[in-house]
Formats: sequence, C-alpha cells, structure tokens
Amino acid sequence: MFKNKEYNFFNNIYIPAIILILLYLFGNKGEIYFKAAITIGIPIGATIYLFKKISVLKLEKKKIRNILILTFIFELIFSIQIMFFGIPIIPYLPAPFNNLIFLGAIVTIVCSSFWRKKEYDKGLIKLILIILWSLIFLYQISINLIKIKEMW
Repeated sequence: MFKNKEYNFFNNIYIPAIILILLYLFGNKGEIYFKAAITIGIPIGATIYLFKKISVLKLEKKKIRNILILTFIFELIFSIQIMFFGIPIIPYLPAPFNNLIFLGAIVTIVCSSFWRKKEYDKGLIKLILIILWSLIFLYQISINLIKIKEMW
C-alpha cells in the first residue's frame, strides 16, 4: 500500500521505532550512564547506517564525509536535547500539538515532500527548516535556563 519504487521510506521504519523506544525507556531515568550511552550510541548507529546506505551512491569521498559529519552532529544535538533537557512542550495546548519535536517532524516531512517536487524553491525550504529547528532549540534552552535560574 505504501510502497513506492522510487522512495522506500517504509522499508526501514523499525530503526526509528527502536530509537524512540530506547529514548522512552531511559529518557526519564536518573542514571547518567544510560543517558550518556544512548546519547552517544544513537548518533554512531545512525551514522553507520547512513554510511551503508550512502556508499551505494557514487559520490565523492569528501561529500560523503561532509554528509556523515553533519548527520552525526545533528543526531548528537537531538540526542542531547531529548535525553538531558527533555522534550520541549508548549503549555496550554492539547497533546500532541504541545510537543515541539512532533510539530518539527511534521514540518520536516512536509518540506521533504516539497523538496522532491521540482517546482518549489529549495533555498526557501532549507531556510524554513533551519529557522524552525533553531527556534525549537532556542525555546528548549531558554526554558531550561529559566528553570536553572529559579533554583538559585
């Protein structure tokens, strides 16, 4: 039903499911070593998986290296944010609309579908995604800084 010969997204859907289960199980625990292991393990696993998928393409080694480094950094930022800061939630909105990462993921999926179509400006799509995720990170950091300031 969901299979498309050009875009095989649903073939490997179990990988994000495993990551989300690990984040759910250990995300609210107090053990710092579980959080640190998962925070490092998820980006390394995602980078290895991406390397296996991207090595089939015939790209330059420099381009592959840049893609892998950028992906590792983004995965590390996401893991640190979720494991140590929690999921950013906007108060007074019903679930799941109060979860900023859920809303960011929806916008990212919509932008990726626009990206595949040739009629949309790719520069504008990049700008929307960069601004969206920057605002989510800034909101997350500012909420945690307010909590830390209130403790003093």
